[in-house]
Amino acid sequence: MQVAESQTEPRTLKTHLPFSSFKPGLIDTCKVVFVMRHPKDAVLSYQHHCRLIKSQGFVSTQDVFVKYFVEDMLLWGSYGNIVKEAMKVKSHPNMHIMYYEDMKADIGAELRRLNDFLGTKLTAKQLKNVEEYTSFSTMKKNDPIKMMSTVGFCNEDVAQKDGGFIRNGQTGAWKSELTKEQDALMDKYIAENFDDPELKARY
Repeated sequence: MQVAESQTEPRTLKTHLPFSSFKPGLIDTCKVVFVMRHPKDAVLSYQHHCRLIKSQGFVSTQDVFVKYFVEDMLLWGSYGNIVKEAMKVKSHPNMHIMYYEDMKADIGAELRRLNDFLGTKLTAKQLKNVEEYTSFSTMKKNDPIKMMSTVGFCNEDVAQKDGGFIRNGQTGAWKSELTKEQDALMDKYIAENFDDPELKARY
């Protein structure tokens, strides 16, 4: 928060924290872009992150990680709660929800929607530049794992075996990577936490 306070407006801040971690009424004073991913893909991505980053230090099995995830026992708290809080203000004019799956399906359309929401008035060429700069191939090329490795921030064994910070950028990996038992636990978690009609239609 000290870094944020030191910046001059307009500011762009990125966080994994829920709305309840901030001053009440935040949504009335700034624009919020909330990015959401299928919970079953999110749990796998989060697991890789916790194995890769030394300060997270997760070394157990996927069974254990999924259990921690559905019981809201991980460091960054409950994914379900973060989403619930966001969906409560989904109709607010300052709220813009983006789904990872939609971005993968048609990033151009999603960037145009974001451009309209932010009022940035980027041209078609500028939007194309954003699309190229934020593409998986470009981000993979600029994977921060290279910088992280020099300061001992990441687990090199995990990075070599399973990939760096930018791993595969796909949707639906859970279909082949979750066991039937893990999938069932996630189904129960989704039913209990993603009860908004819009989310039910997706997940």
